[in-house]
Amino acid sequence: MMKNYIDKLFFRFNKNKLDEIYGVYNKQKIKKINLLLNMGRFEEILPLNKSTQDRLPYYLQFFKKIFAITGKPNSIIDLACGLNPLAFPFMGLEKINYLAMDISPDSVRVVNQYFKKNRIKGKAKIIDLRKAIDLRKNIFLVKADICFLFEFIDLVGLAVDKKMFESINCPWIVVTFPRTIKQDDLRFQRKIDFEDSFDKIIFRSFLLGKEKVYILNKNLYKQTTILA
Repeated sequence: MMKNYIDKLFFRFNKNKLDEIYGVYNKQKIKKINLLLNMGRFEEILPLNKSTQDRLPYYLQFFKKIFAITGKPNSIIDLACGLNPLAFPFMGLEKINYLAMDISPDSVRVVNQYFKKNRIKGKAKIIDLRKAIDLRKNIFLVKADICFLFEFIDLVGLAVDKKMFESINCPWIVVTFPRTIKQDDLRFQRKIDFEDSFDKIIFRSFLLGKEKVYILNKNLYKQTTILA
């Protein structure tokens, strides 16, 4: 009884947070985004999503620090992408194969329009990372140099576990959490669980802006029984 109650409470909490950060945009915001897209004022769209808004002041430094460790990629998988692909100009990349995935149809539509207008070799598609079937169909068969998973793990709780990381066919995975999470926040325990579960493959971590960034090296799986 108590476990079911906690699971339901956790689900409601996560749903509210997902709606807040990745969820459906209201009609007024969609109208504004469409206008900015048509005008080519893409940099003005980034502040309309909470995660990209928070990251905007330090996007250049953010990607510079990541790629200094992983090397500049030729291909990217961006899971729970939100509007992050619109930060492509900050990445300092010339040619790229970019696959973006998100649960929000609005985010996917905006990202696909952005790719098309800027002639970026990329595609965005709708998937629900909480569903194992979506992981198998959409992620496992796709190989890329790096995978982004920004401010998502802390929101989904037990719905996303080690199997998702097994499904990601990339040598490098970049995961971020909010820099500050109160200990009485349900997301705090999720952060601790993540660090405990993946400490052997966390190649590097650093603090920047409002986030803590973890860079995972999947090649280290060969040297550990972490997923056994």
